Amino acid sequence: MRTTKEEGGGAVVSNSSDYEQIREERMKENAERMHKLGLLNLSLNLKLNKTPRPQIKKNLIPSDQPERRSSRY
Repeated sequence: MRTTKEEGGGAVVSNSSDYEQIREERMKENAERMHKLGLLNLSLNLKLNKTPRPQIKKNLIPSDQPERRSSRY
């Protein structure tokens, strides 16, 4: 038996396969919407063109004082 109720803007489905079907339909609709807006290709390009950040090296300045350490063991 398949029951669907609208509560708070979301669909509540009793069967997990029904849930998966609704989820797949929603994903297809979202992909079509992104394609129409030109966001699908943009998001893929942003993921591929990630440039690595340069690593910043800390310059350690030697001090005349001993290093501060915790007294906990």
